[in-house]
Amino acid sequence: RFKKNHPYPKTLWIRTPVIPKATDTFENIQGIGGFISANLEGAVDRWELCTFNNLCRDKYKRLGLNWPYANADLPEKSFMEELTRAAKSFAPLTTVCWSGSTKLEKRPDPASPRQTQTKSNPARVC
Repeated sequence: RFKKNHPYPKTLWIRTPVIPKATDTFENIQGIGGFISANLEGAVDRWELCTFNNLCRDKYKRLGLNWPYANADLPEKSFMEELTRAAKSFAPLTTVCWSGSTKLEKRPDPASPRQTQTKSNPARVC
């Protein structure tokens, strides 16, 4: 019905927020990918998976407001890559990418076998 009533713009980007325990499931991504494939094939230039951002946590705390995601961490880079691969399989004719910051990674420090160094995963842009 959407296709019949709405002409496609020249470029359509779909942006999906990846929120812990809300939208970060493979079933959710499969559903969105299925919708894109069934209803928007040929119209979507890019499908972007946007990582959860917890930067507003302190603002909620200062305002005395409860935020349901106050204890949620950023997703890991490997999880975002898995989710992106899954999205590509559900919408194979669409360019799929992810953007945003991911959880810090602990890696062995090559200078000291007993210590680890923290490597930041800065925001990624498609």
